[in-house]
Amino acid sequence: AGGQKRIPELFVKDIRIPLPPIEEQRKIAAAVEAESKVISDQIEKIREHVRTLREYRAAVITQAVTGTFKVV
Repeated sequence: AGGQKRIPELFVKDIRIPLPPIEEQRKIAAAVEAESKVISDQIEKIREHVRTLREYRAAVITQAVTGTFKVV
């Protein structure tokens, strides 16, 4: 088992895991979802910036090769 020791069934059979009330769990889940949306939106903005920079780089390389490069 990859060096992992087995836990006896009796040890976990009646284990109690403290959880907040269901309403608090829902609030936590909603907060996590909202933050996840913010992060996803930021990732998409970064990806768009990367696409724009790649297009800009390609244009600069093309202009440098064709001799039409202008320093702005």
